[in-house]
Amino acid sequence: LVFVKAKHENAIKGVMTTEVGTGFMYKGGNKGAIASRMQIYESTFCFVACHLAAHQENVSRRNQDFSEVLRRIVFTEEKSQYSNLSALLFANESTITIPDQDLVVWLGDLNYRIDLPLEEVIRRLEAKDWVALLKHDQLNQALEKAHGAFLNFNEGKISFPPTYKCNKHEMGYDVGTESQTPRTPAWTDRILWKIHEKYDEMTSTGSTTDQGEEFRSQFLAELDSYRRHEVFGSDHRPVSAVFNVTASRLNQDKRANVFSEIHRKLLPKLNLMPHRINLEMVQLGYYPVESTVLSNDGVVPVEFEVDSAEKPEWLTVEPTQGTLPAASVMKLTVCANLTKNSELFKDREYAVKGLSSQAFPLTSKLKINVRNALPGTLEVESAFLNCSFLGSSLETMIEQFPSEEEHIPEPLLLLCKLLTRMDPSKFNAKTPREEISSIFLNMPTLGESVDILSASAVGTCLLEVMRSMDGALIVGDAAAEIQSCDVTNPAMANKTIEYLPEPNRTVARKVFATFNSTFEGDLSAWEALVSASTR
Repeated sequence: LVFVKAKHENAIKGVMTTEVGTGFMYKGGNKGAIASRMQIYESTFCFVACHLAAHQENVSRRNQDFSEVLRRIVFTEEKSQYSNLSALLFANESTITIPDQDLVVWLGDLNYRIDLPLEEVIRRLEAKDWVALLKHDQLNQALEKAHGAFLNFNEGKISFPPTYKCNKHEMGYDVGTESQTPRTPAWTDRILWKIHEKYDEMTSTGSTTDQGEEFRSQFLAELDSYRRHEVFGSDHRPVSAVFNVTASRLNQDKRANVFSEIHRKLLPKLNLMPHRINLEMVQLGYYPVESTVLSNDGVVPVEFEVDSAEKPEWLTVEPTQGTLPAASVMKLTVCANLTKNSELFKDREYAVKGLSSQAFPLTSKLKINVRNALPGTLEVESAFLNCSFLGSSLETMIEQFPSEEEHIPEPLLLLCKLLTRMDPSKFNAKTPREEISSIFLNMPTLGESVDILSASAVGTCLLEVMRSMDGALIVGDAAAEIQSCDVTNPAMANKTIEYLPEPNRTVARKVFATFNSTFEGDLSAWEALVSASTR
C-alpha cells in the first residue's frame, strides 16, 4: 500500500502496479514481488515489496530472485497518463521498467542471513557489536561485489538488532531447541533505495554540468532515519525508513516558453523571392514566362499547394504542389496561358472594336497553401493586350477586316506593306516586347511612323498574328513539304504554296514573299515563318 497526503493527491499520475512470482519454478506465488510505479509531479517513483528465497544456504537463489524480479517487472504504459519530463528526455524504450524510475525503494523480507555460527552471533548480539556482524551479512557482501545483486542500491546505517527470528510475544530470539534446526538471528527485513544514474551522469561528464546541476537541485532523495520497531505478533520485527525527497516540478512559464520556441522552430517556413513578379504584356500568340524561388528556411519539410480556387484561368503555375525539404529551394514558374476562350475576352470591360487595340492592367494574387502554417502569397502584375483581330480564323478575319486586296485581311496586309517599305535586315527574334506591343496598339496609324520601327518588330507582329489564328495557314502534306524546304531555295516553297486552297494560298504568297524580301537568306527568320505558318 502506498499512502499519500491529500495535498499531493493531484500531483500523482501514471499509477501502475504489477507482480511476479519467483517461488516454485520461478512462478509460485509464495515468493516474489509486487511493484507500484507512479509519477509525483515530474519525478517517477517505484516501490518494490518482495519476499525472497529462505534458508541460510540459499544466497545464490536470493540473488537470482532479485534478478528475476528486476527483469520481469514491466509496467503497462497508459499514454494519457505517462508524461514524465525526465522520461521524455532520457528514456528510449517504450516499455516502463524498474530501472527507468527516478527513485526505486526496494523493501521486504529479503531473507539474507549472517554467515557466522549461532554461538558467535549470540555473543556479538549481547555485545551489540553490529559492525562485526554486518561484515558477515550476506546482503552486504552482495552489495560490495561489482556485479552482485542490488547493484548501485543504497542502504542506511544499521544500528538496530537483527529482525529475525524473534519471539512472537516477547523480547529476545527464538533460536530453536536441540531437537529443532537452529535459527540464527539475521537482518532479513531490509529497505534499500536507488536513484537513477542519469543524475550522476549529468554532473560527472562535464559536458552537461549546467543541466545536471539543474536536475540535481530539483530532485533529491536523502535518508532521514532507518530503524526497527518492537511490534509483537510475528517472528519478524518490522523496519521503517524515512526519506526526505524533493521531486522535480515544472516551471510552467518556462515550459510554455520552451514549447513555444520549439513550436516556432518546427513550423514550416516558406519564403518567396521575389514575392512579386511582373509578366510582360499578355496577348494571344505570346505567352510570357517568369519565375520565383521557393525556399524552405525551416528545419522541417514544407508541403505546399497552389490554391486553384484563387488562380486566374489565364495563368498556369508549375509545379502546383510539392514537398520542399528543409534548407532547400525550388523554382516556381508562372506562365500566361491566354486562349480565345479565356474569360478575359468575355468581359465587356476589356472589349475593343475594329483595328484598334488596348492594354488593360491585370493583377492577381496567387495563394500558396502551406500545411500546418499560414499561406504564402505571390503577386503577379501584367497587362492584357486585347487586339480584336487576334485569335480569329483566317476566314473570320477576312470577313471582319476586309482590305483592298482580295483574300487578305487588313491587319496582315498592313504589316506586310510596312515590311516592304523597310530595308533588308537580319531578323532579331529577341525584339523588345515594348516595341511589339506598341505596334499592335497603334495599328491604325502605323504608316505614319515607319521610320522609327524595326523590321524585326514588324515581322514578329506578323508572325504572332498568324500564330494566334484559329487554324494554321498551311496544313496537311503542304505543311510537311514547307517544313522540309531550305531557306536558300524559296522557289520550292512557292511551288508548294500554289497548291493551297484559297484564301490560304493568297495570304501565304504575300507573307512568304514579304518575309523573303525583307529578311533574304536569314535562317532564323525562315524558321520562325515556317513555324508560325504550319504550327
